[in-house]
Amino acid sequence: MNFMDMQHDLDWYSKTKKALDTFKIGNVHLWHAPLVQHEDMQGKFIWYDLRPIFSEMPDLNMALIDGPQRRFGRG
Repeated sequence: MNFMDMQHDLDWYSKTKKALDTFKIGNVHLWHAPLVQHEDMQGKFIWYDLRPIFSEMPDLNMALIDGPQRRFGRG
């Protein structure tokens, strides 16, 4: 089973990458996806910038997204 992890915080991304490398966990696709402003019919909101990773994103059967944090306006 493969997993996908997106981190908006570059420091947390680096820590996660180091842990994955240290423990030789190879079934996680890890991306840095900064938060950017988007807009839909309900208004403006902050969400991950997925444009750079769409072409590399694996096929998914399910996605569980636990962020971004409420302080970024969508919660």
